Order: sequence, then structure tokens, then C-alpha cells
Amino acid sequence: MRKVISKIKGKKKDLTTLGDVVERVDWAEKEIKEAEDKLVELSQRIEDGVSELENAEKSSAAIVERHLEIQEKARTRKTEFQAKGQKVQDLINSIQQEVK
Repeated sequence: MRKVISKIKGKKKDLTTLGDVVERVDWAEKEIKEAEDKLVELSQRIEDGVSELENAEKSSAAIVERHLEIQEKARTRKTEFQAKGQKVQDLINSIQQEVK
């Protein structure tokens, strides 16, 4: 039994009681608990990050959609202005021909 306890402890020194072994293993349980807590916290932070990115994605999609609408409206108005400009140019040309 002592050899098994010594192997658990990792040293060849004699242990006085099993209580010593349990006490020395307590640190591992504390470390495991701390690691679990940190992993839970990390998991929550990752979930929060994913949620924020989903919101940003939705917002950016809405912004892109709005910009595409604005772009289409600008193209339409440009075409309208070009047509009006052509009408004005046609009127100028017809007036110039009448004057000659």
C-alpha cells in the first residue's frame, strides 16, 4: 500500500497517513474547479461574442440593403436628369435652327 501511495504522490518518501495523500490531492480538486469555472466563463463570453456578431451581421445587412436602395434611386435620378438634359439640349438645338 505504501508503494502505491508513494507512486500517487510521485516521491519515494514515506507518507504518514492516507489523510496526507488526500490533503495533497485537494489542490488538484481546487485547480479542476477553478478550471471548470474559467471554462464556463469563457463559454459565456464566446456566446456573448457570437450574439454580438450576429447583431452586427444583421445591422450591416440592413445598412447594405439601404445603401443599395439609395444607389438604385441615384441611378434612376441620374437617368431622369440625363433625359431632362437631353430635352434641354434638343430645345436649344431647335431654337438655334429657327434663328438661322
